[in-house]
Amino acid sequence: MSVRRVFLADDEAPARRKLRRMLEAAGGWTVVGEGGDGAAALEGIRQLQPDLAFLDVQMPPPNGLELAALVRTLKPAPLVVFVTAHDAFALRAFELQACDYLLKPFDQRRLAEVLDHARARLDRERPLPQRLTVEDGGRTVLLDLADLEWAAAAGNYVELHTASGRTLLTRATLDSLTQQLDPEFFVRLNRSALVRVAAIAELHKRAHGECLVRLRNGLELMWTRRYRQSAGPLVPSAGPLIPK
Repeated sequence: MSVRRVFLADDEAPARRKLRRMLEAAGGWTVVGEGGDGAAALEGIRQLQPDLAFLDVQMPPPNGLELAALVRTLKPAPLVVFVTAHDAFALRAFELQACDYLLKPFDQRRLAEVLDHARARLDRERPLPQRLTVEDGGRTVLLDLADLEWAAAAGNYVELHTASGRTLLTRATLDSLTQQLDPEFFVRLNRSALVRVAAIAELHKRAHGECLVRLRNGLELMWTRRYRQSAGPLVPSAGPLIPK
């Protein structure tokens, strides 16, 4: 399942923490930023370009309704879900073409309904990219994701290693790259590396829940316990898990 990016805007920190926990429990969504007032939220949404934004209706200006109108002018504009304790704002919310509306207090089941609705719209309106735009030195490269074998953190940069033998160096973080990639096809191994699942030839168990990953090109990388626990099951093309 592809991971979509979410921004939370609410002037109450406990409410943001609760929603963040519920989103983590739902799976398939990652919170990329938060804002405690409308101005901070607008700037965060502009910079981070989330797929989905949860906006509290009543917060320091601009309030959620005013913020939604401003967010609509951004390109790309995220889908908006309004969050409020007062259902009187529902009509105005939908006039602003909100994706959905969460009335406090809400439970995990109601949130799941909202997320299903949002994902269906995103899959239809904003499919995940098949290519990455990479700034490599003084040039811009459109990298076909099918050619990306593995990536490694390198200080303030990320090295992108391709099946065709190229190595691109781009100013980014491995966290930001991970958020752009579909976890069905790419897996984060540790703080410094991620790989294409189809590029894995063998997996060898190690002590303490770790695993040695050998790629088809012979490269060996360590898959740490922390990242193994957070990853979903590998597709069959990953190869067998071999004790050693």
